[in-house]
Amino acid sequence: MGQRFSQWYETRLFDGAMELFDSDSMRDLRRKVFENLRWEDSSETPKILEIGVGAGLNLPYYPEWVTELYSASLSPTFPPKAKRRAAERNLTIHHEQSRPVGLPYSDDTFDFVVATLILCSVDDRAAFVKEVHRVLKPGGKYLFMDHAWHTSESQTIASRVIAPLHRRVALGCRIGRTWDEKIYTSSGFRKEDLHVECENPKGFSWLVGKVFYGYAKKQQ
Repeated sequence: MGQRFSQWYETRLFDGAMELFDSDSMRDLRRKVFENLRWEDSSETPKILEIGVGAGLNLPYYPEWVTELYSASLSPTFPPKAKRRAAERNLTIHHEQSRPVGLPYSDDTFDFVVATLILCSVDDRAAFVKEVHRVLKPGGKYLFMDHAWHTSESQTIASRVIAPLHRRVALGCRIGRTWDEKIYTSSGFRKEDLHVECENPKGFSWLVGKVFYGYAKKQQ
């Protein structure tokens, strides 16, 4: 019963609530993330995995040449809102139910892995990034966008007060976490292959801090 309620809450309420936070500034950040999804080999179609697709807010930003997408999330089925957005883009979806760590794919499977606003809800961030590194092909890219504070001291008082309740209603999202590049460099990615930008999301920075986005490239 508890698991069914959790799945219903995620697909019917939480994903819908996330659309309220799809502001102009967040849409601009998504565009910047997907500028890093480039493919020059016309003789081969890249394999792309998105982890935690949610309401499918990323789907409109995939380049037109992307016609097929692999999906992995806690949900047993591809979420309805995401399904509608995928149909608008004529995307063929291959969905798998999976926990963040223990993805049902072999090593060196994907050319790109996309995961946005995921690390805030993952218990072991380094283990998750290590799993992403595992399923990426050599030379593949992990595209990410996550909110975090520069330091724990920079978190606002309002954010500290709201944090416990927010975690309960937002599927485990921890708004007090800080940015740490060691999560990536301890998980297989080299520091020189980590490309990160940082911006303030207009209207939400008092709650979640800054947004860190970019990509990490797996060594050839």
